Amino acid sequence: MMGRVLDHIETWIVGILGLAMLAVAIAQVLARYVLPWLVAGGGEEIVVYLFVWAAMIACAGAAARTAHIRADLLLRALSPRQLRIVELINAIAAAGFCALLVWYGWEVVDIALLIDERSQTGISFPMWIYYLALPAGALLMLIAYVGVIHRILTGRAAAAPRAVTIEDGI
Repeated sequence: MMGRVLDHIETWIVGILGLAMLAVAIAQVLARYVLPWLVAGGGEEIVVYLFVWAAMIACAGAAARTAHIRADLLLRALSPRQLRIVELINAIAAAGFCALLVWYGWEVVDIALLIDERSQTGISFPMWIYYLALPAGALLMLIAYVGVIHRILTGRAAAAPRAVTIEDGI
């Protein structure tokens, strides 16, 4: 239940960030061609920042659904027991990697705050907000992988990897 609630929240946040990217991009294009004297520097920069945040949050949702891209040809040849062991090792390794990203990502944010790092454009955007996407997204992925580990250990994980189809939205 809690996983579905978080998934809906993540989906809404990514959707809102996507709409914000679209709005900023459209405003930049319109201003450039219709009102060139109003073109504000940094619009493209804001789109990139929003995209990075959206991507990091979306990766957490993919981790929770075990939907990240992977080569599963070998996995299909494994027995259910072997598959469970391999999936558990994969989830533990991914969780460890995400924990490192949280730790070192926070160090980058801390340094950016300490030196008051700002973007080089006219908007002088505080870079710690941009850098914060890494530890925040990694923390969400870490939580998702802990959930995957729990599902594997309690036997509620999928028995075998399934093929990705057109219906999955690819």
